[in-house]
Amino acid sequence: DMLKGAETAGAQDSSNSSTASRMGDRVMVATSCEGVNTSVLGIPGHGVSQKLAPGAVRFEWGQALIAAQGGRYRLCWCAGHRLDNTPRGCADEEDFIVDAGVLIVSGPAGGQSWMCAASRACSIDGVQGYGFTSVDRVLVKEGSCATGIPVVGLHWASLVDGTTVSENGTLASFDWGSAVVGAPGGLYSVCWCSERPGVEGMEAEPCESPYPHRFVAEAGTLLVKGPRPTHGSWALQFGGPSDDAPVQIMVDTTEPEKGLGHAVLAGTTYGTIENPYTARMRGEAEGLVWNDGRTIDDL
Repeated sequence: DMLKGAETAGAQDSSNSSTASRMGDRVMVATSCEGVNTSVLGIPGHGVSQKLAPGAVRFEWGQALIAAQGGRYRLCWCAGHRLDNTPRGCADEEDFIVDAGVLIVSGPAGGQSWMCAASRACSIDGVQGYGFTSVDRVLVKEGSCATGIPVVGLHWASLVDGTTVSENGTLASFDWGSAVVGAPGGLYSVCWCSERPGVEGMEAEPCESPYPHRFVAEAGTLLVKGPRPTHGSWALQFGGPSDDAPVQIMVDTTEPEKGLGHAVLAGTTYGTIENPYTARMRGEAEGLVWNDGRTIDDL
């Protein structure tokens, strides 16, 4: 969701005699108000708020969505004016040395991993974080949560019911129900979104299929055990080197649902050259390329 900070009245800077925030002041979301490299990744503006506007009572970070990991962070304050009333930019981390309070970011802690298998039902348990509620959802993406796209065959998951959220909101489980996984084998990002009410005037779109960009907080990774698509490098598909440089490609679409023998080289390549028929037969005989841990019994 979008971020607005609470009032920071009472913060005091040695260079400014005021005990309340004034126009031009800023706060930074950080792991600590001491030292450098403490700003929190995933907070708009590199963690630094916009300048406090005249008459404003809250610090704002604009309309960008928060992608930071869930957790407890410090709000570090910087006075926008020095004691002689000359302006200060509040652009460097060293300027934010006054601890103005704590900010709790609801969301997954990140860094976890789960595993599911193609053609079977899937759920992920023990998701760690802060402030989980029954209206949270996850979306599995190919690529990063910020720029990735939903994985075909494994899209949306909502909480099974309210009992899957711990009382303190730090653990949750997500379930895809009885539908089996239709996604190809691979490693994907598990991306989180919450539909809880936002700050007035800054409501975001719902956590639904038309708005995959809402799922920007990364909970971890999901390994789908199963066959990978065979539309990649021809030589790599059939056990040859992966440095193909084909002059032209001939595509066989007679059995697209099987994913076998589609890409056949007809020209010069740095990979292994085989007769198309031989390559197709070997591909069918050896089965598809499995991502991890599957056996011939699963075919």
